[in-house]
Amino acid sequence: MKRCLAYLLLLSLLPILSGCSKPELLKADALNSLPPAIIPYEAPLGTEDMHYRTDLPLFLPTLNEQNLTAVISPVECEYGVSNAQAIVSALLNQPTDHVHLQLGGSSQLFLSARFPVETAGSVCTVQLDTSALSASTEHLYTAGLAIASTLYGVEKIRYVNVLVNERAIGMDLTDNLPMGSLTQHSGVDLPVLLQQIDARRTPLGRDPASVPLTCTATLYFPLQGETGFIPEVRNLTFQGQTPSLLAEGLLQALSTGSQYSQGATHMPDLISFLSQAPDVSELPGGGRLLTLRFVSDLTSRVALLGFDPSAVIGSMVYTLTTCIPALSAVRIFSGSTLMTSLTGDTFGSLYFEEGQQHRRQYTSGLRDLTEICLSRGESLELVTRAVPFSSATSPSVLLSLLSKGPTEDEIHEGLSGVFPFEMDETDLLGIGITDDLLLLNLSAACEEAIRKMDHAGQQKLAYALVITLCKALGTRRVRFFFDSSAPETLGTDVYWGGEFLLNHALLEESRG
Repeated sequence: MKRCLAYLLLLSLLPILSGCSKPELLKADALNSLPPAIIPYEAPLGTEDMHYRTDLPLFLPTLNEQNLTAVISPVECEYGVSNAQAIVSALLNQPTDHVHLQLGGSSQLFLSARFPVETAGSVCTVQLDTSALSASTEHLYTAGLAIASTLYGVEKIRYVNVLVNERAIGMDLTDNLPMGSLTQHSGVDLPVLLQQIDARRTPLGRDPASVPLTCTATLYFPLQGETGFIPEVRNLTFQGQTPSLLAEGLLQALSTGSQYSQGATHMPDLISFLSQAPDVSELPGGGRLLTLRFVSDLTSRVALLGFDPSAVIGSMVYTLTTCIPALSAVRIFSGSTLMTSLTGDTFGSLYFEEGQQHRRQYTSGLRDLTEICLSRGESLELVTRAVPFSSATSPSVLLSLLSKGPTEDEIHEGLSGVFPFEMDETDLLGIGITDDLLLLNLSAACEEAIRKMDHAGQQKLAYALVITLCKALGTRRVRFFFDSSAPETLGTDVYWGGEFLLNHALLEESRG
């Protein structure tokens, strides 16, 4: 009984961890580990233990096409990667039954082989194969709503863009009315939503340029002090429904800058750089070509304002092709000179055949944001990092960022790293998740380096790993292995043989 009471007393004295996205502090003297786990675990090798199957609600139209209702279906997923593609694939392949229709009506929908799903921030862009063009506009819109309702809330996704062969979908016969960025509508009658779309179309006999439009669109803004760009969804009002007026409205919205995206930089005033109104023409092979004519020395002027010209132009091309229906490429003139190449920090050197810039040429610049722990004095602090899209929860990426430590600006602000050396891919031997427990197997080189650290350094390192990985992967506990063994100590009295606990409720509370 005394031993039991002593154990309960020990538990009551364990620290409660908290982290924050603001510069709040986490006291180092509150860092400890739990006693050894009663149930032993084997050290993971590779990432096989990160795979799992889960039952998810997939939204499909009912047989009478009146509603979207859920079908519970198993989906093969993996921790540490975006599962949006696996979920959308399961949705598109869901067969008809006595209650639901398959998406696309009589036309089977398939994901495009190139960049089928892009997930960054709260936005997921789904690219369908060219065969989707055989489906009706109504069926494509219903498919978009079903995808948006299925993905809503999954890995922070709130909005979905649907493209076919890298082109945005038009909701009218003339491809003037954009589908825009969709969100969940699982509780609304489909006929009502389709009627709302019909009410926004240009009436017969009216000039589309004279019919204003309000649309939800995704804008892409360059990152401040980083390479690449991130998405931001906004409700925009356009003067008319022609592709030229849509382009002008999107450039105007970009010029006003980001309204809420963390880390986004302000754009130069693109509208003031335009020498002529945007012009749209039809391409011989299908799709549209948007021509933008800017003042001479465009890239030099943008660079003088402190922007990477390739990031600015990449943001423009991505924004325009994501929203304007049937737009395949953008052509840019600087004065009388057609831009056929572009060099910058974000993309290196790009070349454009016949001056046509395509969305796919800028995909490598799409970024997501993640957080890692750094040290400030005796405390830990969460800082933001920009990573290639769909890598925000990758354990190997997070470990690499942790081991690289702070940027020069962060060093000047008083932050320092927690890792004794910079890790490479050989230092992560394995990682796995069992229930809410993360099993992390690091190399013998990591163990040797940690043994050279003092007590405070080891505590900071352990809990920087716990906070960073648990926050990204949704776990609550971490157990460490080194070269597949679980030593109790590494030269100090920090107990590495137990399970390190993270209290997620207090992490949420500390943000306020």
